Amino acid sequence: RNGFRYYIGAALAEVDGIATYLGLQRSARQGHVDEHEIATFARLLPHLKQAVALGTTLQSLRTHAGAFVDALHASGTAMILLDRHRRVAFMTEAAERIVARGDGLLVDREGRVRAGRSEDSAQLRQLIADVVHTNAENGAALEPPVAGGELFVSRSSGKEPLFVRVTP
Repeated sequence: RNGFRYYIGAALAEVDGIATYLGLQRSARQGHVDEHEIATFARLLPHLKQAVALGTTLQSLRTHAGAFVDALHASGTAMILLDRHRRVAFMTEAAERIVARGDGLLVDREGRVRAGRSEDSAQLRQLIADVVHTNAENGAALEPPVAGGELFVSRSSGKEPLFVRVTP
């Protein structure tokens, strides 16, 4: 009906009951595939299977990461994750609200977290620096280093201070 008469194909993967196949179709006018085409297909097949497996894994990680982020937001906990340059990489919605109010914690133009009062800010910077330095020295050790600490950050609104924990 579509003019296809000859096929060559292979199963690439099956994950959670969903199969992925690759098929090449040829018309009657093109004829059967030859030995060279079969050999080329066979050489490409392991690479295609690996690409499909990698894509499936990445999609699964994205799904799990999305669920994790949703859970963090739903927890109501204010959490700020920093990158290796000490810049904000992620904030929960609760943290975003605190920063938006400028009541205790702020994010400066460089994307770094600081406290409203300079004394609190210096202590916070030191805790963050200790964590970054310890992680850089420790590399991929099996036992996580003891680094970081806790402090209370004053709030300009006069409300109770924010309890801040800095941890690797």
